[in-house]
This record gives sequence, C-alpha cells and structure tokens, in this order.
Amino acid sequence: MNERQGISIAVLTTDQDDVELVNRTLRDAGHAAHCHWADTPERFAEVLSGEKLELVILNTDRYSDRVRQVIKHKDAFFPEVPVIAVSEQVDEVSILRAMKHGACDLVSIDQLERLQAVVARELRAIRVERALNSTISSATEYRRQLQDYMQSSKNAIANVQEGIVTDANDAWLSVFDLASKDDAIGMPLMDMFDSSSQAAIKGAIIATTRGKWQRGEKLNVAREGAKSDKDNLDLQFYLVELDAGHYVQIRIAQPAHTTEEPTKLVHEALKRDPTTLFFHRAQFIDRMTKRLAKKPKSGTYAVAFIKLDDFSEVRKTVGEIASEEVISLFAEEVRKRMHPRDVAGRFEGTAIMALVHRGNERDAEVWGQQLVDHIQKQDFETCGQ
Repeated sequence: MNERQGISIAVLTTDQDDVELVNRTLRDAGHAAHCHWADTPERFAEVLSGEKLELVILNTDRYSDRVRQVIKHKDAFFPEVPVIAVSEQVDEVSILRAMKHGACDLVSIDQLERLQAVVARELRAIRVERALNSTISSATEYRRQLQDYMQSSKNAIANVQEGIVTDANDAWLSVFDLASKDDAIGMPLMDMFDSSSQAAIKGAIIATTRGKWQRGEKLNVAREGAKSDKDNLDLQFYLVELDAGHYVQIRIAQPAHTTEEPTKLVHEALKRDPTTLFFHRAQFIDRMTKRLAKKPKSGTYAVAFIKLDDFSEVRKTVGEIASEEVISLFAEEVRKRMHPRDVAGRFEGTAIMALVHRGNERDAEVWGQQLVDHIQKQDFETCGQ
C-alpha cells in the first residue's frame, strides 16, 4: 500500500496558520496533503458533504465544538474516518480524555514528528478498513447474485450441507413433487434418491468438498420411486460459499434436446391456444380433472380465474388484431409468475384459468395478489401505442 499518495484532510481551527502548519508538516513527510479549512461547524458540514475525507485534524484550543461533538458530526458522514486532536498543552490525562471522547489520539502542536507518525498510522488503518469493506461488499454482491441465479434458474438446484438440504429452487421442488421449500429444507438429501445411487452421491459430495470433482462432470442417478432408467437424473456438483459457510450445490442437468417427430410437434401445438400458448379450454379441463382426481402428497390445489378488466375499451383503442397481441403480452407476464408444476389454459375470450399447486390456501391467495400487483405495473405496447 502506498502511504504517500494524496490525502484529503479537514482541519478544524479558527486560525488559518494551523492549516498551513498541517499542510507543511505532512508534505515534509512525503504526503500530498489536500487540506480543507473548516473554521465553524457549518463550514465543516460543507466539507463533509462535498469531500471524500480520510482524516480530520481538530485543534481543541481553536474550535467551538468539543471532541465529542466533532465525532458525532463526522460519524453522520464518515464513521470510519479518524479524528486526531491537537493542542498546545498535552499530558497523559488529556490524551486519555480525548481518546475516551472518540479521538484516535491527542498530539502536541509542537511535536510535528509525532503528528507525522500518528497521521501515517491512522492513514494505514483507514485504507486497510476501506479495502476490507470493499472486499466484503464485493463478496456480498457475489453471494446475492448467486442466490438470485439459483432461485430464477429453470434448472433444478439445491444447496446441501452435511447431507441436509438447506435451500432449493422451484424447479427442484417440481422434480421431487414437493409442495413448498418447507418440505425440502431440513430433509436428508439421500431420502430423495434410490438406495442404489446413494453411495455414488455421497462420494461425489465428498470429492466436491475436497476440490476433486471435475467441473461439468455428471453423475447419473435414480431418484426415489423411479420406475425405469428413463427417469434417471444427471447431477452436477459445485462448491459454493454463502453467508453461513461452504455448501455443495447440486444441479440437475438439462437432458440433451432431441429432435421430436414432426407429427408429435403438430399434435402438441394443436393442444395450445396460438395467442397465449396456454392449453385450449378442453385440454386444460382434461388436465385439471386428472390432477384433481389425485390428492397431492402435500400442499393444496387452487384454481385461479384471471381476466383483464375493461378489455372492450382496449379493443376499441387498438383494434381487433392488435388486441390479440395485448392478450399475448398479458399471458406472457402470467406465465413468468407461474411455477413449473402449474398448468393454465385460455378459458374464454380474455380469461385465463390456472390450476396452481401451493403449500396452503393462504399461499395461493398471496400468489394471486402478487400477480395482480405485477400486472398493474406493466405497460403493454402494440402497434406503436
């Protein structure tokens, strides 16, 4: 670290000669000092709000506020910036009193070499602290981005610590038919997989924690209740660091895309409304009936009826053709708010009906209100309008 780079200092005194003395003393020590003179608390406030200070030097003999008041004033802007007090009369008692009131030190104004040494010490401390805070901030942002990626990813992802699931995203819950995170968090990971695969998974986790698992390597395993090899999953393992320590993050790799037969694609397309890409009414009712006939292992099903208000006015404004584009944009926003295991269909006109799987009735109500709030904030633009 370069201790002799330019430094920004506030000098609190009514005597401008003190400013010149500080400036000269620090320049003699090799510091490119930029001193900002503050002869009143009002001027000090201006300096605090306009400059990125690294140091405050207070002449306790020639300034209206005492050490405690200066510290309080400074902390509102720069809590980490040190305050060095100077005075003509200094002894051990006055040094202790100044430090108890918040100053880093009290220096005799005649002891210029000691002032240079104290300034160098405090500059090192604040620069180390700011570098550390910057590193911590960057690490926190990285962890936040990692967490956001996990929750928004379409890939199934879970974090595991000591064999216990500590977090899982919606895609993971869908794969294992879990209603909510509460059903996953705290659950032994091995309970989700067939006994024939558990030893291999344990070995992969140990290898990952030791840094010996090759990035991108996949482990093919059978989940609990799988009926054939077609139901097997490809797991990828990563070592990640979050606030509470190191975790093994397990991701279920997406299967390689294969070209589907044209006839199958046509049949699938015919089941869906071309505007919303949700199922046609008959197809939706059929799927909803089959799901409701089988009680979920946990959670509850809820049916949501979603419809745009006053759409006749929209149709008059943009026309019949463009109004379909508005419905398409509306449907896309609804789709973004749905979970992977939810199913929806265009029921009639502008109405969409969805069968959602949530932890309880309250969860379903909250989802519905959040959807309404989200749609109210959206602007749907079509045909230049």
